[in-house]
Amino acid sequence: MDEYKDLESAEDYKNTQITITESSDSEHAALLTGQNSKHDEDDPRHTSHHSLLWNARLYLAVAFVSGVFLTVVVQVIICAARHNGSTPPRLGTLPTEAVEIYAPPYAGSSEVHKFPPAKPTNVFPSLFPTDVGHAGPTPTGAEPGLIATAPAYPVHSGAPHLVSPYSVNKNASSSSFDLFRHWGNLSPWFSVSRGSFGLHSSPEAPDTCSVTALHLLHRHGARYPTQFASYAGPANFSARLNKAAAGWNASGELAFMNEWTYKLGEEVLTPFGRQQLYDLGVSTRIKYGFLLKNFTDTNTIPIFRTESQDRMLSSALNFAIGFFGYPFEGQYQQSITIEAGGYNNTLAPYKTCPNAEIKSKSDRGLWYVQKWAAVYLKDALDRLKPQMHGYELTIEDVYALQQMCAYETVAIGYSKFCELFTEEEWVGFDYSLDLYFWYDSAFGSPVARVQGIGYIQEMVARLTHTPIAVHNSSTNATLDDSTATFPLGQSLYVDATHEVVVLNILTALNLTNLAASGPLPADHIPPNRSFKVSHLAPFATNVHFQLLSCGSFPDPQIRIIVNDGVVPLTSIKGCPIQKDGLCPVSTFVAAMKEMIRDTDWTWGCHGGWETIRGCSARRELARVVRRRRSAQGLKLLIILILLLTTTAYDLSRQHQPALGRRAQRRPNYTQNQPTGLAEVLSMSSSVLSSCRSTKLDRPLRTRRGFTASARRFTHYQTLSVPRNATRSQIKASQTAEIPHEFADRYAQTSFYKLSKQYHPDLTADPSTKETFQKISEAYAVLGDDRKRRAYDRSLAENVGHARHPSSSSAFHTHYADPSWHTKRVGGRVRLTLGKTHDDRELEVSTMAHLRGNMPIRGRLPNLKQADTTRVSTPSRPHMSIRRRASLSGHP
Repeated sequence: MDEYKDLESAEDYKNTQITITESSDSEHAALLTGQNSKHDEDDPRHTSHHSLLWNARLYLAVAFVSGVFLTVVVQVIICAARHNGSTPPRLGTLPTEAVEIYAPPYAGSSEVHKFPPAKPTNVFPSLFPTDVGHAGPTPTGAEPGLIATAPAYPVHSGAPHLVSPYSVNKNASSSSFDLFRHWGNLSPWFSVSRGSFGLHSSPEAPDTCSVTALHLLHRHGARYPTQFASYAGPANFSARLNKAAAGWNASGELAFMNEWTYKLGEEVLTPFGRQQLYDLGVSTRIKYGFLLKNFTDTNTIPIFRTESQDRMLSSALNFAIGFFGYPFEGQYQQSITIEAGGYNNTLAPYKTCPNAEIKSKSDRGLWYVQKWAAVYLKDALDRLKPQMHGYELTIEDVYALQQMCAYETVAIGYSKFCELFTEEEWVGFDYSLDLYFWYDSAFGSPVARVQGIGYIQEMVARLTHTPIAVHNSSTNATLDDSTATFPLGQSLYVDATHEVVVLNILTALNLTNLAASGPLPADHIPPNRSFKVSHLAPFATNVHFQLLSCGSFPDPQIRIIVNDGVVPLTSIKGCPIQKDGLCPVSTFVAAMKEMIRDTDWTWGCHGGWETIRGCSARRELARVVRRRRSAQGLKLLIILILLLTTTAYDLSRQHQPALGRRAQRRPNYTQNQPTGLAEVLSMSSSVLSSCRSTKLDRPLRTRRGFTASARRFTHYQTLSVPRNATRSQIKASQTAEIPHEFADRYAQTSFYKLSKQYHPDLTADPSTKETFQKISEAYAVLGDDRKRRAYDRSLAENVGHARHPSSSSAFHTHYADPSWHTKRVGGRVRLTLGKTHDDRELEVSTMAHLRGNMPIRGRLPNLKQADTTRVSTPSRPHMSIRRRASLSGHP
């Protein structure tokens, strides 16, 4: 029993089990120490167990510390080796370069999502027709006409579906700053504010006016970058970045570029670009839909034009869907011109203009953009360059980042690149595109006007309802001469083209109000500049040529509206200053015809001329201006001398005693009469002769002039009146019965009696025609106090110097009847000898470009055209003058 009792109690087993457990399980031992503590303290086995526990803990702590120390030492050694002798990082820090030294190989690479798939497996056209019938009622209503009926005009904000970076708008100096309006030609189109182009008028029809027709010219919508880029270019930058991806990484503001990929396509419309044209079509239908009634009345449909590039055709079709709705078949016809070399096309004129392909002539803006970018992006480069490790950023790269912001935003809705720049830097970017297009496609380009003139020819043909007479530019004779493809007389025209062509056309229209602040400099932004590409040629820009009928004007009117901003037409010859920008259509057409005549397509597009770019051009222009100013100063001095001489001469004549034969011949009516500028040249020939030594326009010169004896009868003898006859005496004659068609012409003349006697229509004698001409000529001089005064003076001078015309010694003097008059011609001060309605005018440029001074002209009556050597007067066949006739009366 005792055996079994010991087994049951198992004391030895328990002691052994406790020892084993304590040795192997310290946690369990710790728990046991709390039981029967007094007994454990007296137990020597517990003391041994406690020492073992602390030794284990100490061992673990030493091992952990040793591991950390060895790890830090290894990191220091590795980093020191990678730094190649440079100062190692501090202990306890993890060097960033060691971790981020390599950017992912896909950084900067192109990312393309191809949709739709080439061969989808679930396409069943027969099961998904576009029309299954049962359309329900389809009655239509009246056409909209917001432009004529609404009390206000809708404003287009520009980018309703795009997101602008909060950081830029947050830090903007003005709450009105809109990033989307500072991207130049990459901006989405928006309604410009009133007064942007100089007129505080709105697009709706002015009072008493109604819109009768519309010619709409618009640009394609937002697109991906083009294949080429004159400067920077997003595709070029991403390719360089991806090529060097193994050796760079970015930090700070540029850290997102470590994972960035290039997501842009090439040239085709973006989804936002398609929406732009759709919205433009809807907007145009709401504003001008009433014009379609004219097509219903004539049983025709409109013809809209575009060209063959993908984005151009897509823009035109999206516009048509917005304007006509889907389906648009049967509602209009789309003319698609070919944009390729060898095809005349006014919507892509550069394809047939060789000089437009020569960079030195057509890409002059690049130099200015490079100069300006170095100015306004200097701070941005200094700020961003330290954040790009292993890749050397340049000014051109930073410019590409700004381009990336615009392109990514209109393509995918938002771009992190927009957050990298300040408001001032975006204003500089906007101006850089003004520079580029000013010198490449607008008023600073030598090929802009010649490329836009073809569209002007087409517009004149449409306005006058007459075909183009001569195809001497980019017009396409095959299409434009056919009324089927180029109809005349439509009330609505819609043409789609590129931004460069829009600017070419605005230049060819001579809308120099838009160029008032040019030429643009490359070192600063001119204040209040009038030329802004974001206003004139953004994505989906639209130019409206409104034709109006106004109760307050007798003739049809035209005006030009660019992105809802009314443009003044005062720079177009003959167009008046008008608060709503109106100009008579006839005046506009006449000015455009003159512009067409003055534009030489052959010389502009095929000529071998060269251009001077940049500062060289400005220095050359400065030299020309200095020379002209010097010449103007000299000419002004000459005019002052002549005026003083004339004034002194007249004063001396008025106070001189009436002595001698010359004084007796002086007429009484000359007193208290103003001295005419025309008499300056007749009395100051010596001063004019001195001008020949200068580089001014040389006066005409003759070896032989008219003599006093050349005229058999004076004007007084012709009218049978005395030399001192008064105006009432000249008019005191019986009134002749003048035919009705001549009544207005001779109603105020004083030769009624003689005209009745010698008028060709009142007598059968053919010889009276010449006599009647002499009578008319005589009264034209004697009936005008100023002309009569000059005529009397010339008679007085000729009496003392007359010689027989057969004398071998040539006598030089002025013709006895110069009929002087004054006139201003194109800012030039000219002296002109002779011109009647059928005669030839010989002009003498004595003084040029004197702003504000009265020009001087003279006239030789009945001066007929002759050969290049001599000009003869038929009434005096025995006399002649050379073309270079003298003004001075000296050899």
